Formats: sequence, C-alpha cells, structure tokens
Amino acid sequence: MISPTEMRALPPASIDLMLVHSVVQYLSPDELPALIGGFGQLLSPREDSPDR
Repeated sequence: MISPTEMRALPPASIDLMLVHSVVQYLSPDELPALIGGFGQLLSPREDSPDR
C-alpha cells in the first residue's frame, strides 16, 4: 500500500496490477479524478496486447 504522493513518484509503466479496494469511497469528488488520471501511465502494457 502506498500514498498518492508515493504513487506519483513511481516511474511510468512500473506497475503490473493495481487493486483499488475500499478506497475510492473515501475520496472527495476532486481527489478521485486526479488519482485515477495517474493510473494509466503507471500500468505496464499487457504482454498479450495487440499494440505490442
């Protein structure tokens, strides 16, 4: 488990799997889009993706 600040410090494509469980319900309407917006750049591409 890491904080949003620690998450922003991670290099792009450095996470294979992200699980967000019982978290988003506690975020404000302003915090949620900011957090989700950073997910895409952190997730590594799937090995079986047609884009690879």
